[in-house]
Amino acid sequence: MDLVSDGSNREIDPCLYEAAFKGNIELFKETNQHLNLLVTPIKNTIVDIYITSPSPIPKSREFVKEILEICPSLLLQRNAHGDTTLHLAARCGHVAIVEVLIELAESQGEELESGVGAKQQMLRMKNNEVDTALHEAVRNNYIGVVEILTKEDPEFSYSTNNFGETPLYIAAEGRSLDVVTKILETCKSASHEGTDGKTALHAAVLSGDLDIVKAILEKKGRLTFKRSR
Repeated sequence: MDLVSDGSNREIDPCLYEAAFKGNIELFKETNQHLNLLVTPIKNTIVDIYITSPSPIPKSREFVKEILEICPSLLLQRNAHGDTTLHLAARCGHVAIVEVLIELAESQGEELESGVGAKQQMLRMKNNEVDTALHEAVRNNYIGVVEILTKEDPEFSYSTNNFGETPLYIAAEGRSLDVVTKILETCKSASHEGTDGKTALHAAVLSGDLDIVKAILEKKGRLTFKRSR
């Protein structure tokens, strides 16, 4: 059952916060409160609290799955920074949680007005910095998460964020050869725009990483060239 209400958000009480922090599902099964309304001052949800907590590690797929089965609307709910749960899971490098979020979105399966399903909508959502979950995973060099995200939506050409960076540019600038290679191998139209009119190739040359320069040049025919914002 999805406990959703039209009421306003309320700050989560300390007992439920601790339960979310530790991944204790029982309290949330017993509460009659609307789970989508229980948030922190920065509007992190129950699932967000759990994902960003330093323990336990590794994170439990089951806790996340059970909470989202009780309240499916949490899957696409944003915090004050515009982050979804997928943004946070990607930023923290939680491969198993990224997988379960995609599975749950895929199970919804409905086609939206945009012509994409819930899974693609979630993968393509942008936060206040115009970062997708892939931007976050690339920036933090989580190759396992990058592999999943690119495989699940290979047709999407990721645009620039507020800083003029695409995921490929971030990876090249950060000298992350594995990430650059994975994006080029998986994304069918990887956009390479960067800041101040530079491209991923510029970033690779400036970083002095010849392996990345070579990887980009070898796949250059598959790159799309769009004007930076």
